[in-house]
Amino acid sequence: MSRHALYAYVDGPCPAEVARALQLALEEFVARGKWRIVRPRIVHRIRGTNALESNGDLPDRELGLDLDLPEPFTEPGDWLDDVDLLAVGIGQIVGSTGQAFVAGLRDDDTGVAEDLLVVEDGADLAGLRELVELRPPFFTLCGADQARVDALPPAELERIDAAILGLARERWLEVSFIVGNAMQAFGDEGLPLPHRFFLRRLVELIERGSLELRGNLYQMGASEVRLPARGGSSS
Repeated sequence: MSRHALYAYVDGPCPAEVARALQLALEEFVARGKWRIVRPRIVHRIRGTNALESNGDLPDRELGLDLDLPEPFTEPGDWLDDVDLLAVGIGQIVGSTGQAFVAGLRDDDTGVAEDLLVVEDGADLAGLRELVELRPPFFTLCGADQARVDALPPAELERIDAAILGLARERWLEVSFIVGNAMQAFGDEGLPLPHRFFLRRLVELIERGSLELRGNLYQMGASEVRLPARGGSSS
């Protein structure tokens, strides 16, 4: 089972008759879609034990689609076609029903979920492909890894950043090379840290201007970093 999913759920409560119509629209869309990797799953559940709260409020529903995403760094070349197809379908449902959706990403290992955008018309989904490709929540650490990182003093983080910069050059190098060598070096010192930690450090260094990025940082084998060229830029 995939650990990462793209979700698109109805935004806010809706009456039972509207929910039934939306579920039928979702079922029809999933059935007719030409999915490349995997069909999305239809989700329809009510949070809590009562279908209607005692004060008469509508129940809190999760109603929409879950699309399982390929495992990191093993994505087939056409995996984002399913994301595009889902965006088109949700946009059509929003347009025909007037019901807003919220789209986001979920990591079932860590429990981290992040809403990426609220969809009130089809145009809101124009950037979904790029957001999913980056997968922003998935640099999150969990369990013992997060505890180990939290215990690192600032001086140790500075030493790790210096080691990363020491691996970089003014020519482009694959992120996988930088991360792999950093993981091995600190693992040999008795400080095993996961690749996500080093990706987070790269994000920090890129945001500070200490490194330049080319490509999608999430896809380590298809992205590169370099030191800023001294005395001007180079290609």
